[in-house]
Order: sequence, then C-alpha cells, then structure tokens
Amino acid sequence: MTRYSITLILLFSATLAFCQTKSLEDLLKDLEKAKEDTTKVSLLIDIERKYFSRDLDSALYYNTLCEELIIKIKAEDYKHRCYHDFVKIYHAKTDYKKALEYCLKSIKVAKHNRNRFQEATSYRAIFNIYHNLKMNDSAVKYAVQSINLTTEIGDTSNVATNYGNLAWLYMDLNQYNKAVDYGLKGIEAGEHYKDTIGLLISLNNLALCYLDMHNNIKAIELFKRQYKIGKQINRPRSIRNSLINLALAYYSNGSILELEQTTTLLNNYNNDDPNLDNKNRSYQYLTNAYNFIYQKEFQQAEKQLLAAMDLAKTDSLTDPLFPIFITMSKVKFSKHDFVAGNDYEEKWDSLYNLNTEQQLSEYAAELEIKYEVEKKESVIQHLETQKEIQRLSLQKKNSFIIFLISGISALFIISFLTYRNIRHKQKIQQQRITELETLQQLTATEAVLKGEEQERTRIAKDLHDGLGGNT
Repeated sequence: MTRYSITLILLFSATLAFCQTKSLEDLLKDLEKAKEDTTKVSLLIDIERKYFSRDLDSALYYNTLCEELIIKIKAEDYKHRCYHDFVKIYHAKTDYKKALEYCLKSIKVAKHNRNRFQEATSYRAIFNIYHNLKMNDSAVKYAVQSINLTTEIGDTSNVATNYGNLAWLYMDLNQYNKAVDYGLKGIEAGEHYKDTIGLLISLNNLALCYLDMHNNIKAIELFKRQYKIGKQINRPRSIRNSLINLALAYYSNGSILELEQTTTLLNNYNNDDPNLDNKNRSYQYLTNAYNFIYQKEFQQAEKQLLAAMDLAKTDSLTDPLFPIFITMSKVKFSKHDFVAGNDYEEKWDSLYNLNTEQQLSEYAAELEIKYEVEKKESVIQHLETQKEIQRLSLQKKNSFIIFLISGISALFIISFLTYRNIRHKQKIQQQRITELETLQQLTATEAVLKGEEQERTRIAKDLHDGLGGNT
C-alpha cells in the first residue's frame, strides 16, 4: 500500500470519527445547507447509518438519495459503500432478493475498482444472502471464496467473522462436526487478531450449535462469555442474544434460579431501550413466560405469551410463534384446559406444515432464482473477460499457425527420411539378391532370411514381456 493511500485512509478515518460524534439532528441540519458534492454524499451516508439501528425505512430513504447524488456527480469512489449499505438495509428488512441485487452491484464495483478488500466484504455479504435464500450450495461456495480471499489479502479483521458464519451455515445443514470446527476456528481467530465482533459472532454460533446438539453445559459456558464481552463493548445484539439463549438453556435444564436471574437481566436491559423492536420484545415476553412457568404462576405466563403472540402476529414474525404456541399449549395443559392445549398444539402443527410448504415452494423456485443470479453474475463478468477472450483467441490463432507450420515441416522431414530409408533398404536388398543369384542360392537364402525375421520377432516379444513384468 502506498504512503498516499495510507494518508487517505487516515484522513477518512479521522473524518468518519468526527462525523460519528455528531448527533442525528446536527447531521440533518448540515444536510440542509450542504452543496451537491462528495461532502453531501458523506453526510447522507452518516445519516443513513444513524437511522439504520432505529428506522430502516428512513435509512433506505437517505441511502436512495445518496445513490442518486453519487450517479449525478459521478462520485465513483463512494459507490461500493452506498451499495453495501443497501445490502445491509434490505437484509435487515428480510428482502433478500433486493439485497442480492445490490450485492451483485457491489461486487461489480469492487472488481472495477480492483479493490480486493471491497470484494471480500461483498462476498461475505452474498454468502449470508444465499443462505437466507435457502441456496446453500452457493452459500458454501462464496463462504469458502470469501475466506480464501480474506486470508490472501491479510484482512485479519474479518477472518473470525467468516469462520463464525460458516459455523452457522453448517449447523443449519446439520453438519455439526464442521460447524463446531469452524466455530472453534472463529474463536481462535477472534482472540488472535483481537477482533471482538468476529469473536462474538463465533461464540454465538458455536454456542447455538452446542445447544442444537443438546450439549447445554458447553452452550451455557459460551453464552456467558458472549454476554460478558458484549457488555464490555456495549453491543446490544450480543447482549440480548446471549441472555435469550441462556434463558432457553436454563429452561431446558430446569435451572430455576439461573433462569430467574437471566430473565431479570434481560428485562432490565430491554426496558432501558425505547427503540426495542417487536422481535426482541416478543422473545423477552417468551423468556418471562418460561420463568413464570417454573414459578408455577401460569396466569402470568399466559399473559406474557399472549403479549408475545400479538407482537409476532403484528410483524408477521414466524420464528417466535413456534415456541410461543408450543409453550402456550403446555400452560393450558398445566391449567387442565385440555381443549385449549390441543388447540395451540394444532396451531403449532399448522404453522409447521405451512412452513414446510413454504420451504417446498422456495425450493421449487430455487432453480429460477439461480438462473437469474447466474445471468446477473455472468453480466458482471462479461465486460472484464472480453479482453481476456480476445487475447486468448489471438494466442490460439497464433498457436495454430505455429502448430500448422511445425506439422508441415515435421511431415516433410519424416517423408524425406522414410523415402531415404526405403531407398537404402532397396539398395542393400538388391545387392544381396545380386550376390545370391551369382552363387545360385536364391531360394535357400530366402528361407534363411524368413527364419531370421521370425527369430527377431520372438526375441522382441520376450524383451517386451520382460520389461512389462519389471514395470
């Protein structure tokens, strides 16, 4: 990397740090008086990123403005950041097809810029998108490609994240040995390179794998570590995930005291966040229900489950509904309300069947998606491969001409040598015939020559077999 490049990076980092200290309100005021140049592009990116954690629709709006301005003023250096932020926004909105569209655009830009760091970033993203689209063959392909490229360019800040993501993928494929192996590699890489985020991702996914394998002891150990580190760096996602999963593990183990303590920690943490989304709130209510069940406060447990159910239905959150329905059926059975208990079991069963049908439908559409994706990928690679194709075509043409000339020359030489050899043999044979005719022994000599030829043939065969036996 040149000294000039390093200076630019340091200046950008300093500018970014300065912008991040500003509040959203200050950034919006700056935007009102900003000229249509790269400074305004940077402002729009900062505003979009401020909105990302609180309002995805607003984040999408400002990033769209950013894209329009980049195209208008031809600020090519900002394209990858803008497209990658689109990927994150659409991924968070679970619009994976739109996320894929912008991810392919970001790869095209990265290749055009010959920026392998940007390329590795996009490959990490596209792996997650393919996984969510149930296209696991493509997910594995790009995950491995991302790891290889990340290692090759020495992007140590993302090695652990890659391994952690692979652990998640292989766990989803029920290949637990590979999942555990990559999870451990991710933790090791996170510790070695001091990559806290990558370490947290690997801890989370490896712990989930152990939880799926019914090894609650190892899972709890890792979730505790995830919670401790998450608190140290104040990463809400890691804190909440660790507490929810700890509660689930304690509920499964029947660890009443630990479950109560974990529920209290989760309630305190979430209640301090006015912007908590419905998904996390519904899981909080579910955790409270677990705790009330062990306290034998079934009425309170039912209230928590109904609140969780309302939130999940409001936002069409399928994943939380599975544990909510099955837990509610247990609560109803505990209250001897067998009709309601059976009803919630049937709701769970219907949801399960619906989910299975949806998966089958997604699988049926997978070929179409793959076809469209392959078309887009081929378009991305088309322009950059044209020169290479022309070069190879010219090289092939030149090689053919050289081969043709060489072939003709070789054929001429072989023909000449063959002709000369035949003429030489004919000359020798004629000399011998002349001698034999002179001595009146032509017939006897022909028999001798024939016998000699047969003997040579037999000896040659013996040598061939002998060599074959020794090889």
